[in-house]
Amino acid sequence: LTTISQAADSGRRAATIRFDLSEPARVTVQVTRTLRTPTPIWRETLALGKGPQQVVWQPSTMVPARTYLVRIRAVDRAG
Repeated sequence: LTTISQAADSGRRAATIRFDLSEPARVTVQVTRTLRTPTPIWRETLALGKGPQQVVWQPSTMVPARTYLVRIRAVDRAG
């Protein structure tokens, strides 16, 4: 876990989300607020190949500094 903040004194202004795919897939990465029901604040959907992957999330200055939940969903060709 780490806190992401756009503040001038912040050492961490972006999160690099790394994962591996065993086969090509359509991947949706969501960043959500950690509430009773996760509420997405950012989402990206990509068609990615097999192997190591990474997605970078750099929130706008409007996003408050806090801990967020990252959700990754991968769907292969078979569905």
